[in-house]
Amino acid sequence: MKVSGIYRIQSLIKPNRCYIGSSSNVHKRWYNHKRELKLNKHQNQILQNHYNKYGSEDLVFTILLGCEINDLIKIEQYFIDTYDPFFNVCKTAGKIARILSKETLLKMSKSHKGLNTWIKGRKLKEDQKRNISEKLKGRPAPNKGKKMSDETKLKMSLSKMGNSNSKGNQTFLGHNHSEETKQIIREKKLGTKMSDEAKKKMSESRKGEKNGFYGKVHSEETKKKISEANKKIKNVA
Repeated sequence: MKVSGIYRIQSLIKPNRCYIGSSSNVHKRWYNHKRELKLNKHQNQILQNHYNKYGSEDLVFTILLGCEINDLIKIEQYFIDTYDPFFNVCKTAGKIARILSKETLLKMSKSHKGLNTWIKGRKLKEDQKRNISEKLKGRPAPNKGKKMSDETKLKMSLSKMGNSNSKGNQTFLGHNHSEETKQIIREKKLGTKMSDEAKKKMSESRKGEKNGFYGKVHSEETKKKISEANKKIKNVA
């Protein structure tokens, strides 16, 4: 017989523990409670833990009051307020409060960690992974295939003109040393002292220093190229 009303599930060992619920078919609802508890899948983890510890024989089902379906929630709330049931996680009639197990929380955590690789079982492409990774880092995704402007190319070219060697001194790519400079370097490597003549030549060469090229005298054509390059750099800056 189908009965709508308010029901109670109470412990025999601990009578102060009970659960208050309502249903349009209380007998079917009690059957569903028992089935979920037996399968260890009940949404109320507190009630499930009690069942696992004391067994099915400890829980007793009782119909407290039969009533119309439209009055179920209102009357259920009255009984919840009166009994303050231990097994009711949520004290508001009509709402379901579910306590997640540690195993469920762990599964949820793992699933969220894998979002950058999988979306509902679908494997992402490499470019999709890269875009998600860039967004998570707070940086915009790189513009694939974007061409560099002439100004950018010039800046990159000029930045690569001066490299540093192992001693931290600047080396100018493509610069050929004079014979005097080669001799000075050779003498330094051999540990010999420079002669007064060599020192004088070195001093004279440094007086004509321009743009870091010691002793080198640029041709008019080279000077013109350097001047044009400097103008471009100023415009870029």
